[in-house]
Amino acid sequence: LYLVVNKPRRAVAALEPAVKLAPGRADLFLLLGDAHERNLHLNASIEALQEAVRLEPRMSEGWGKLGQNLVNVTRYADARKPLLQAITLEPTNSYYY
Repeated sequence: LYLVVNKPRRAVAALEPAVKLAPGRADLFLLLGDAHERNLHLNASIEALQEAVRLEPRMSEGWGKLGQNLVNVTRYADARKPLLQAITLEPTNSYYY
């Protein structure tokens, strides 16, 4: 809800304890990664997204966001695999190109 109303700091504050309570929930790590990205904490976002795709390897959105954040921190070589994985899983999504 905090992400919907553009309150990413509150989202992080709510999601960090949530991922500790439910460490197997890839969707929570995806939301946490999104909240960190909106706070411009890209390294924290990358860490959360890496956990999301580790837990759910078929999550194209997680791979795409991970790749884009790696590009944003100029880790271009590291971004290649996640972006290709996102494209493989969801080839019609233009966000990944």
